[in-house]
Amino acid sequence: MTVATVVFDYDRTLSPGESVVDVLALAIDEHPRRVELRRDFLALQAWWRRGDKGLGDIPVVLRLVRAIGRRHIDAYVASRREPPEDLRQLFAELRGRGVRLHIVSSAYRDWLVPIGRAWGFADGEIHARHGLSWIGGRAHTINANHLLRPPSKARIIEALVHAGRAGSPMVIVGDGAEDLHAFRSAGADCLVVAEYDLPDRQA
Repeated sequence: MTVATVVFDYDRTLSPGESVVDVLALAIDEHPRRVELRRDFLALQAWWRRGDKGLGDIPVVLRLVRAIGRRHIDAYVASRREPPEDLRQLFAELRGRGVRLHIVSSAYRDWLVPIGRAWGFADGEIHARHGLSWIGGRAHTINANHLLRPPSKARIIEALVHAGRAGSPMVIVGDGAEDLHAFRSAGADCLVVAEYDLPDRQA
C-alpha cells in the first residue's frame, strides 16, 4: 500500500525522558515514605542500567507503582499537553503532505492516550503497549496485559500495515533496540534514531 507513514516512539523520542520515571518521580515526591521509595527507585534504575532486570525486581516495582495516584498522571499529562513548537510544526507539515502518523510506544496508555489526543492524534493513531490497573485509587501493574505479554512494536506495526492504516514508504523514529527490531521486521524503509544527551532522572 503506497501511503507514506511515520511511526514515532514516545519515550526519549517525542519526549526527552522515560515517562514512567517522570510519573514515578512525581508520586514519590508526595509520598510519606518518600525516602525509602526514592532509595528503592534509585537502586532499581541502577540494576536496569546494568542490564540486571529479573524476577527480583517485581516486589520493588509493585511498591513503587502503588505510589502512583491519578493526580500524578494528571500532573504529568498537564506538563506535556503542549508539544514543543518544532514537533507541532513537524506534525502539521507531515499531515499537510498526506503522511499518516502513528505513535507506538511502551509508555502506559494512562498518559500516552491523553497526551496524544492533545497533540492532535486520533485514538486509532495512538498505540500504547501497556496499561495500569487501579485498586482503591492506586495504580497496579498486575493485569492481563502484563501477564500475557503485549504485542511487540513490530507486531503492532505489521497489524497496521495489514489493516491498511499504514503503508510505504515507512519511517520509524525511535531510540532503542525495539525500534531497530521493528524496522527490520515490519519492512520499514528508514529508521531515524533520536538521541538525547541528558543526565539520568532521579526522583
